Amino acid sequence: MSNDMREDISLNSEVLKLFSPPKNLTFLIGAGCSLDSPTNIPCTRKIMDTIIEYICVPSEAEVNKKIEDFRFEALIEIF
Repeated sequence: MSNDMREDISLNSEVLKLFSPPKNLTFLIGAGCSLDSPTNIPCTRKIMDTIIEYICVPSEAEVNKKIEDFRFEALIEIF
């Protein structure tokens, strides 16, 4: 077996470990993140507010949710 094949098999087994139970996974895909029906995916602002509520104490969460130019990408990087 060549080194390339061994590396591919090793990488594949590492990736498969990520998907083995009991891990909980969420895939966040940026394209279409703010769409209405028919996808009914929550808009980016709703997702941001939920993350902010999760990672901040209530008094800070309310202040952070009011920052109008707070970008989704920046919040995800912080999170």
